[in-house]
Amino acid sequence: MSSQHQVHYLLVNAHHTVADGWSLGVFLNELISFYKANVKGENVQLIDLPIQYADFAIGKNSKAAQHEASFPYHIGKNN
Repeated sequence: MSSQHQVHYLLVNAHHTVADGWSLGVFLNELISFYKANVKGENVQLIDLPIQYADFAIGKNSKAAQHEASFPYHIGKNN
């Protein structure tokens, strides 16, 4: 008696600075979409994300620059 069933494992290892909860959710949803499309022999149609990483990074850099610019003000007030 033989079986045609095969077992496959996927191990994903990512540092917490690269994969937060939101990112893992996006990753898993896209992985599921790719798998389902592959099983059906179709092309995957992913939805566009509301924000891209480059936009996020620009926003973070802008906030950091604003924060750093406020240091002299706070230092002068505390002396």
